Amino acid sequence: MSITPPFPPSLQKGNQQQPAERCCPCLPFLPRSIKGKLIFSLIIISVLGITATASAIYGMLRIEEKVRIIESFFELNQNVLEMRRYEKNYLLYNNKKDLISALDYIDQVRVSIGMVKKLFPGSEEDLQSFYNKELGKYESISQQLMAEDLLLSSKKQLKETLRTLGQDITKRVFDLDAQARIQVEREVVTYQKTGVLILALTILVGGILIYFLLRWIIRPLTAIREAAAQIMQGKMNSIPINEAVSCSEEGVELVNSLNLMLKTLNTKQDQLVQSEKLAAIGKVTAGIAHEINNPLNNISLTAEAMLEDLPDLSKDDTLEMIHDILAQSDRAREVVHHLLEFSRAHKNNATVRVDLVKLVTDSIALVRNQFRLGEITYNYQHPDQPLLITGTPPNSSRYWSTSC
Repeated sequence: MSITPPFPPSLQKGNQQQPAERCCPCLPFLPRSIKGKLIFSLIIISVLGITATASAIYGMLRIEEKVRIIESFFELNQNVLEMRRYEKNYLLYNNKKDLISALDYIDQVRVSIGMVKKLFPGSEEDLQSFYNKELGKYESISQQLMAEDLLLSSKKQLKETLRTLGQDITKRVFDLDAQARIQVEREVVTYQKTGVLILALTILVGGILIYFLLRWIIRPLTAIREAAAQIMQGKMNSIPINEAVSCSEEGVELVNSLNLMLKTLNTKQDQLVQSEKLAAIGKVTAGIAHEINNPLNNISLTAEAMLEDLPDLSKDDTLEMIHDILAQSDRAREVVHHLLEFSRAHKNNATVRVDLVKLVTDSIALVRNQFRLGEITYNYQHPDQPLLITGTPPNSSRYWSTSC
């Protein structure tokens, strides 16, 4: 007798369970297999990592370019200051060599302006105006001061103009430098914020993908482990394909394989139980044969007695002998019935309420003569009322109970 629940109809027919609906309906492009999800996640993480790296490299290159802009402005400032230094020396000591040196630095200032224009495209107009007007006028006044026949009053006026123009040039260059530094600092901050944002986004998306990867891998295994624990406790006989398992093709295939294995084991167990029943029948054949021969002998002896003494028998004696024949026939029929119930293979695994007291009593009646031949003493104690359990009984309705 087996008291475990039957397999679901799909497994009884040998069909594999079909997977449930997609567990991620909001992501129809997501692969169903764990391998596909792993590859998909690695691709996303790789793309984010490459994007973050490219953004960092681009930001570093741009910052390096801005540093060169600052350096070019610094060089321009230095050349302008050197030009002003020689200018001041000339104005103080009236040495034309200093004025010539100042003219030389005008050429270096122009070279620096050309470098700044290449590195700082937004300042072309201001730098070109500075290049053409201020520097050109400064150079022209310096060359006029180099003349030998210059009047003292004119020379004094030119010197004052040169000093004022030099101050304007210095102020103009410093203003351009300050604007460039402010703009460069803003762009550098923007690159830094962009890099930090992309890095934070990469970490966030990577963390989310890692969380879902662990969930996609662990959920099916956890569901299968819990179902296996319930099978060990006898609460269920197969692993259901629920939402947690159906999220991965590997989980569905594993569950189908385990359920097929469980079905095969259950079938082998039923065959083993049936074999044990047949072996038990072979052992009690002698006792059962004796149990059947006794009523048959009594029936034969009673029938012979009735045949010989029939004319002299009274009606009561005849009825008594007939009742004895019927009783012995019932006894033989009961023994045969017990044997058939014990040896019959039960294909129907539906569970019902079984009277355990009646089942054990009839089983003892089946082997009572075997106990007697083997001089086996048994002590059977049972309650007077039926003791109901849930199981798959023999096909005799005498053991069934409709009560719950």
